[in-house]
Amino acid sequence: MGLFDTYRINKAIAILLTSHDAARTETIQAVTMLKRFGNSAIPKLIEALGKGQNPYTVVALLATLVLVAAGALAGLLPALAAARVRPVVAMRDAHA
Repeated sequence: MGLFDTYRINKAIAILLTSHDAARTETIQAVTMLKRFGNSAIPKLIEALGKGQNPYTVVALLATLVLVAAGALAGLLPALAAARVRPVVAMRDAHA
């Protein structure tokens, strides 16, 4: 994770902390950015939970954290299944 990635994650979290409207374009873009960064955003999100004063902000950060973690898990499970496939056996079965 580069220096600019950390800046972008912090900026997206700051937008979530100050936003009062989940439907605003800026808020939606911040959540999308955090989902794109995936696992590298999780520690920053957890840190930001302690700073949230507004209960709605804490709920929004928790929801974002769940989305990021679920996305990481959704990518991990198919990758693990694909790693177990033996190419030679799969090719032999395809030609049989």
